[in-house]
Amino acid sequence: MPITTDRLRSIAAAVLLLAGALLMRPFGDFRDPTVLPPFLAGAMVMSIAFLLALRFPPSQHFWFWAPPIAARLILLTMAPGDDIFRYIWEGSIQLSGHSPYCLAPDHPTLAPLRDNFIWPQVGHPSVTAIYPPLTELFFRAVAAVSPSVLAMKTAITVFDLLACALLYRQFGSGSSLYIWNPLVIYSFAGGGHYDSLFILSLAVAFHFWERGDSARNRLLACLALGAGVALKWLSLPLLLWALWRTLQIDGLPRAAQTAAAAATPFAISFPLVANGQWLCPLAPPTFAHSARSAEALPALLGALLPARHPLDSNVAYLLLFFGLAFFLLRRLRGIRTAAYASFAAALLTTPMFHAWYATWLLPAAAGLRRSAAAALSISSFAYFWLHVHIAEPGGAWRQSPLEKALLWGPFLGALLWDHLRERRRNR
Repeated sequence: MPITTDRLRSIAAAVLLLAGALLMRPFGDFRDPTVLPPFLAGAMVMSIAFLLALRFPPSQHFWFWAPPIAARLILLTMAPGDDIFRYIWEGSIQLSGHSPYCLAPDHPTLAPLRDNFIWPQVGHPSVTAIYPPLTELFFRAVAAVSPSVLAMKTAITVFDLLACALLYRQFGSGSSLYIWNPLVIYSFAGGGHYDSLFILSLAVAFHFWERGDSARNRLLACLALGAGVALKWLSLPLLLWALWRTLQIDGLPRAAQTAAAAATPFAISFPLVANGQWLCPLAPPTFAHSARSAEALPALLGALLPARHPLDSNVAYLLLFFGLAFFLLRRLRGIRTAAYASFAAALLTTPMFHAWYATWLLPAAAGLRRSAAAALSISSFAYFWLHVHIAEPGGAWRQSPLEKALLWGPFLGALLWDHLRERRRNR
């Protein structure tokens, strides 16, 4: 039986994806800057497979699912990002009756809990927790089973695969934007970042909102978005948009019930994490005010405006994001379009960008055919070159103009392309 062109493409995509994952796997410990070139080489090989699967999605289930699942399994044993040690630490101290919102890791009260593996690798030990309460409960649940890197990465990857299954159910082979995405595969199975929980909450919300025009579906969608807020504050504007649309469609009584349901995940999780200490901050003020990382608009304004300008604070950019999100969301009707616009605004205005943040766009982009999300999925790997600068004398967490252009240029260009293509389609 002759091998068809579709089979050849599927085999080529599978070989490239797995080869890239195998090349990347030994090079996850970015404390050694010499790992960056082979890590990025593996990412580029995986990106070629990703683009091939986007253009020609494998038509057979085996060739569509087996390579990305195998790539995730390969990267499970990769050295993770340093955030995961914070996850395990905060989950473990909750099991000992302490609230991560009240006690920073270096607090003397927690000294008996320090071990020789997790504790030395906890980042920002003088800063209290920055994660919302449902996220903290997830850390606690995993730590109760096994306070280990493999257990945390496995749990995060399970949520990632659940999101894969739901997106495939909605879009079939169009979900390759997420399932075959090299940034997704690395960020969750390799780096061990918890954002897969947030992405699953978005996929569930989109599923219920679009399943049928009923108040019950809108309530379930808002419940999922409420869980998203309790996992990551970022989805608050989208939840407010969904509640406003519910008010317009279903009226005030039903909207009030929906708002109460949306508040439930936070209302249940926060008391469990606070552990009776209600006045501790949900985010450390000094860290939130000053931290910067691979930012887009803040860096541009910093280059164009005087050294001390009115927007030169993280709080100002947070307000700018909410203002821009309000401007965009009030004009939109579809939940995916609203989510895509809101998260794109967040990525461009945030003073603190990390590569895995680009995955936030993907559940919405999978249904909208947005090339900008695919472009940022690949260009975000330029972010990791920051680890080379950290290793240099002085250890500055700063990008060069070329690195900034490599990171953000493809995304901005693709945003313009998508906009022009949409205008032509509307005409």
